Amino acid sequence: MTVLMVGKKVAKYKMEYLQDEMNYLRSKGIVPNVEIIRVGGKGDARTYENSIKKKFDYLGIRHHESIFPEEITDKVFLNFMKKKNEDDNIHGILLFRPLPSHLTDHNLIVPEKDIEGTAPFNVGKIMNGKMNGLLACTPLAVMELLSYYRIVLQGAHVVIVGHSAVVGKPLSIMLLNHGATVTIAHIYTKNLEEITREADIVISATGKRGLITKNHIKNGAVVVDVGISVDESGKVHGDVLFDEVIEKASYITPVPGGVGDVTTTMLASQVLKATKLAMSKSREYQLQ
Repeated sequence: MTVLMVGKKVAKYKMEYLQDEMNYLRSKGIVPNVEIIRVGGKGDARTYENSIKKKFDYLGIRHHESIFPEEITDKVFLNFMKKKNEDDNIHGILLFRPLPSHLTDHNLIVPEKDIEGTAPFNVGKIMNGKMNGLLACTPLAVMELLSYYRIVLQGAHVVIVGHSAVVGKPLSIMLLNHGATVTIAHIYTKNLEEITREADIVISATGKRGLITKNHIKNGAVVVDVGISVDESGKVHGDVLFDEVIEKASYITPVPGGVGDVTTTMLASQVLKATKLAMSKSREYQLQ
């Protein structure tokens, strides 16, 4: 019988742990504080942002939103980012991307406040097997799901479909660090069905609706769907044709209700980690 990997269960379990961490910080007189930054309307990001704010509010994480028009100059924007990076009262910065093409979009957030875990310094840490820094949230959510449902990674063959810098690449390193054998593919990969059928675990993160069918999956494989796409009616879909793949998978995540529910929780966990790093004034970040 196929097991449904429900994100809310994992998120609830993790939130209980994070509540204990918040209580510890409060006992030290510290309240985590996040700066949320948007340039332009970004209506498609509002649902995600609202979900994040709910998690922050539940835990008691302070947050402030700064919204700029798309016409903001690069100089003004960089000066604003510099001030937020240097403000010791801010523990984490969340910047919604993509930015308008005329704005600088690299090294905008100092690594110790990079709660999304995508700064080169933070990605470089996991290359060396270190998980004590700030980590990419969606890959971290996938790892939490696999851990919660006790999916054995050591020796498993994992195929990741999707090679983005925020999901596929950092996730591949995390899996390698746990002893998995990892193959990275993408939407242009030739013979994709043949490659994914060899996998014990298939993780798809392309945003291409219906990319993964039952022909891509061997019997008993674990299937994790990270992809998100929205149709004309506003309905959310994943990369995986769920109704047919569930017949072959041993474990599978739904969309919605899977990885996404865990991602916002992991973002909150990164805020708490960034706050504790600030408390310790981590030498790892001072010496970069």
